[in-house]
Amino acid sequence: MLLLALGFARPVSAEKPRIVVLPFSGPRGGAAAAEIRRGIGSRATLVNAAVYRRSVRGSGAAGRVAGAQAAAVSAIIGGSILRLSGRWTLRIVVYNGADGRAIGTKVIALRGTRLDRSSARRAVGAVLRMAARTTAPAPAVRRVARRRPIVRRKKVARSDPHQRKTSAADQPRDPPQDPAPPAKDPPTDSSGGDDLGFSVTDDAARRSKPPALVRHRRDTGSDDDDDDTDNNTRRQRRASKSGDLQLRQDSDARPSWARIVEVNTGLILLSRSFTFNDPIEPANPADYRTPGLVPAIAIDAAVYPLAALTRAAWGNIGLNLRYFRVLGLKSQVSGVAGESDTLIQGIEFGVRYRWNMLGKATSPTLFAGLDYGIQGFSTDESGQAAIPLPNISYAYLKLALVHLDVPFFVRGKFAIGGRIGFDYLLVFSAGDIEQLGADGYGKSSTGGIDVGGGVFVRYHGFTASIGGFYRRFFYSFQGDCFFDGRKCGNYAGGALDIYAGTTFSVGYSY
Repeated sequence: MLLLALGFARPVSAEKPRIVVLPFSGPRGGAAAAEIRRGIGSRATLVNAAVYRRSVRGSGAAGRVAGAQAAAVSAIIGGSILRLSGRWTLRIVVYNGADGRAIGTKVIALRGTRLDRSSARRAVGAVLRMAARTTAPAPAVRRVARRRPIVRRKKVARSDPHQRKTSAADQPRDPPQDPAPPAKDPPTDSSGGDDLGFSVTDDAARRSKPPALVRHRRDTGSDDDDDDTDNNTRRQRRASKSGDLQLRQDSDARPSWARIVEVNTGLILLSRSFTFNDPIEPANPADYRTPGLVPAIAIDAAVYPLAALTRAAWGNIGLNLRYFRVLGLKSQVSGVAGESDTLIQGIEFGVRYRWNMLGKATSPTLFAGLDYGIQGFSTDESGQAAIPLPNISYAYLKLALVHLDVPFFVRGKFAIGGRIGFDYLLVFSAGDIEQLGADGYGKSSTGGIDVGGGVFVRYHGFTASIGGFYRRFFYSFQGDCFFDGRKCGNYAGGALDIYAGTTFSVGYSY
């Protein structure tokens, strides 16, 4: 029997910690605190937050100790939901009831302002682990107000209002009596005079006082303590409201990567080459190549109008514009004397979307967009020499497939990073080279690619960058107009039009 009793004996479990979970600040903070309470459940003894807050005296560690003594709790849980670097987070602080100091902090990343089940489990686990290391304060010494004895006066019967008041000398003297035994404590009045904690000197005066105006004195202190409690409560409410307002302002603050306006201008050094593949007529067509690198100016701008109004995903939709033009280019081809003024320029405008992958200034930002562009090459035929090459004017749709900005080093407002991009150009037309006249080559299936990259330095919105680019247009002539004799004087299997160079730019973003 003894062995059987020992086998079924259960070990005595340690006493559960007494925990109070205060309402969290920030958006949906109350719901998050309720979720933490539900998660704790029976694994700890939960104390009503109102019991704790009624006993808080002052602020800081001393106030928390006073509240912990009154509520007999060992752990005080506070928290807030706020947006840090563009991402919602839950910050939980556990205070020790014995000294009121923070014993630990836990920061949990959230998908939004709502605390999901996975995040709630992590938060509850962290709270219980830190609460196990807390200790309860010594119980507070209760201050009992000394009660003053109630003095009752005899009522004077006044049957006749005109009755003359008798003086003390007119009153008959009572015969001497034996000394009375020591008086006991006066009985308490059922109307509440002694129970309320103050003395009543006159029954009529006590009855004339309305019950609603009677102030109850607590056994733990005086009326001044009640006033201090009310003042502290009002101050805490004002502080809580101001803290919630500050958290809302912080959550609404625009992160550094969410720029509204970007403007860049700079210098381009580019070269251009055009060659035919498998030419038939003429057998040796004139090719073209710029005399080395030629300068060009460029302007690149983008605006995100909705970024100033919202932090939602659709606030990252923007509009962009880019323009470049070669300066002072004169062209010459082999076998032709003289030079001709040449113009190379292009413009693109469209819509783009940016996505910061982690919502931080240190995380990569991915751009995707759709642009319509026009790029042309033309020569002045009235110049000293006519270039035997048709003018070209591309009309295309640029699919910005991959554009990535990756910061390598970020320190405050200073950042160094790199960028890379790849675009596909869906060409609708190529200009005079596709005409059906004597100088044309007929209809062509034309496409293009655009590859670029570089490094940038950013400080307080000012940006400087250097990079390179490679743009390639490829032709595939159909040749129908040449072989069936429909006024198409030239034919080649295809052609390549290549632009490459280096860019130097400076700009400002806000």
